Amino acid sequence: MEILKLDKLGPRERWGLGLALVFVLVLLVDRLVVGMVADRVRAVEEQAATDAKELDYSHGVLRSKGPIEAEYARIEALLASDLSDSEVIDVIKGEIDDMARSAGVELISMEHRTPAASAGFTEYVIEIRKLDAPMESLLSFLHQVWQTPGMMRVRKVTIGPGADDERVEGTVVISKIMIPTVGSPEVEPPEE
Repeated sequence: MEILKLDKLGPRERWGLGLALVFVLVLLVDRLVVGMVADRVRAVEEQAATDAKELDYSHGVLRSKGPIEAEYARIEALLASDLSDSEVIDVIKGEIDDMARSAGVELISMEHRTPAASAGFTEYVIEIRKLDAPMESLLSFLHQVWQTPGMMRVRKVTIGPGADDERVEGTVVISKIMIPTVGSPEVEPPEE
């Protein structure tokens, strides 16, 4: 102990040295332990803030669930069909023929493609291979197709000059999406 020469210190110096050691120990604890705990607390607070934002977003999604389900049910009612493919094609062709007649469009040739079944819906495509009409009547017909309830849409229109200056000839491809309900797993059998 002669190297440190602590035994030659007076009581006041020993007391000061002890106090200095306590301060150094407190500083080490502050830097090592408290710093690590503070970093961990900061990380937990940041994670809590992130989780709170996600929770607020999830609550917003859940609030919109009811209106979305109601809108889906409304649209599904418009698109649902328990008819066979050939019956649906006949109905669609009849709708197109009625709209063309009311608009003053003469449909010369109309055929259908094979229905394309996809996950949860079937797309029916009708090709009007030849039509003859005044331009105003054709535009009125196309507008009626777009305004029809359900998912009937004009996919392609090709027109050219007709027999006289006031008429046009052309082709139109129309598609309609339907949701089949026959044999659908969502439809529950009636209880007996």
